[in-house]
Amino acid sequence: MGKMRWFLMAGVLLFAVTLATRGWALTVPAGKLTIKFLDWEVVKDPAAECGSTTCPDGDEDSWGIFKVSSILQGSSTVWWDGKDGEEVTGIFYGFDYYQVIPVDNDGDSVADSYRILATGVPDGAYLEVYSDFSPDFDETQGPGVRSGNTYPTVTDGTLLFKAQFVGGIYPSDPEVVLDISQDTTTFPTTGDGAGYAAIVPGVGSMWQTFDTNSFLGGNADLFVQFDFAPHTGGYGWTLDSNDPVSAAAVPEPATLLLLGSGLLGVAGASRRMRRS
Repeated sequence: MGKMRWFLMAGVLLFAVTLATRGWALTVPAGKLTIKFLDWEVVKDPAAECGSTTCPDGDEDSWGIFKVSSILQGSSTVWWDGKDGEEVTGIFYGFDYYQVIPVDNDGDSVADSYRILATGVPDGAYLEVYSDFSPDFDETQGPGVRSGNTYPTVTDGTLLFKAQFVGGIYPSDPEVVLDISQDTTTFPTTGDGAGYAAIVPGVGSMWQTFDTNSFLGGNADLFVQFDFAPHTGGYGWTLDSNDPVSAAAVPEPATLLLLGSGLLGVAGASRRMRRS
């Protein structure tokens, strides 16, 4: 009877782990994750924007679309583009230059590069992620087909989650949501940057899976890092980025309920077997 009880418990636990992080579409294991994606961006020249006008000015200075290439847990790839016929894409928008800081790298009193701080437009800066089982991502349409926070072939699937970029990357000023290093004073150029984002509760089929409060002492759910370079493929894009996003996934409440119900069932079955 002891063996039967353990077999029942093992079966329930395996079932629960299988379902633990299954959202509407995308399936990922619980725990720390690295989400890798490529993006295509429209970016205004920061020096030109902030050289003659006051920053921020409330206007959007940067937005883009992206396609997830893989999701890793440690060194193991747990999801890849095309797995089970699925495509994961997204859009980010609403960034406004906050301050452009000249940097003198060689001590000749001449700026060699820029540190660029960005905030959100009055409505905020956001990231939205979608799943689509009819893959059709097409960046060759160019920036002109965007309408608000929608872009054909990118936002026409199932919304998984929406996240708002939040302060914390530049501790001395909470208004800053992105901290960017531009390698030269020319534009477009190469560089890198980082920022934090918090899941918007109740939006998307997997918001609870990624709402883990894993960063900034519980104030953010995602940590975004990116390297960028001038876009050379045409179609009107300014920059390309290769962006790893650090995240964490947790079991969804419905799955925890299933797990609890299953364990109660095991307990009941065990009692019945003892009585018999």
